[in-house]
Amino acid sequence: AMGLSIKNDETERLVRELASIRKVGVTQAIQQAVQNELQREKFSPDKNWQRRLADVAKIQQQSKELPVLDSRSDDEILGYGDDGLPN
Repeated sequence: AMGLSIKNDETERLVRELASIRKVGVTQAIQQAVQNELQREKFSPDKNWQRRLADVAKIQQQSKELPVLDSRSDDEILGYGDDGLPN
């Protein structure tokens, strides 16, 4: 196993504070913190969010361009009257 040497006072202070709060050793605190960050990275929104946003906008535009097949209101289609109750 490769050892790590932390040569930054602030980083060491933060690790010790986390270890104290969690009531674990310094090594376990580092391991948990790194595992949590890796999970966040792996499951964070797609790095290509701008492409995904453009895809959504394209789908929205295509939906707007679809022909209206039934001009009744949503309530009329669902069968609700002016009083909000089913007919």
